[in-house]
Amino acid sequence: MIRPLRQSLKRLSLGLPAIGLAACTLYLGGPQAPPTPTPLATEAPIVEQIWRDAIAQTADGQVIVIFTEDQLTQFLNQRLASQAESRLKSVRVLLDQGRISMYGLLEAADLSASALVVLQPLVSEAGRLTLEIDTLQVGPLRLPAQSMSALSQALSEVLTGEVASLATGFQVQEVLVAQGQIAIRGVLR
Repeated sequence: MIRPLRQSLKRLSLGLPAIGLAACTLYLGGPQAPPTPTPLATEAPIVEQIWRDAIAQTADGQVIVIFTEDQLTQFLNQRLASQAESRLKSVRVLLDQGRISMYGLLEAADLSASALVVLQPLVSEAGRLTLEIDTLQVGPLRLPAQSMSALSQALSEVLTGEVASLATGFQVQEVLVAQGQIAIRGVLR
């Protein structure tokens, strides 16, 4: 009687880890954002409001807006949280050396992986801001950036679409990214 009970307990104890694994999400690793001081909780103006204020205050049509890493991080996380189908979570934006680096956690089914997208802002001859993917890494895989032109275009629309809706005829003249800030200078036509 004790022997069958012992065998049943042994089978149950061997099966518990498998049940636990089935209930967990498998993390694949990937790039991690470098540590930075935790930003203070502030009521920073939202990205759309910064654009509206800059456009409203222009006298000669010249518009300059400056965003910080924290403002863009807050904006993107709010935008992603409002989209139920979004698989990207916990985004953190870093701005330096002419590049926009976005770290985040990509979740799909029972898998998750850290992701890094490095974007280079470019100004077209027509005065439109585009974001070209320089680096794309999901988990341990580094993906070829040139194969991701559709994603680059979609990200450009998400991050710069607000400008087009706020000011028809806005032409970007210059974009500078350095030391935790991005400055966009342009003119209203």
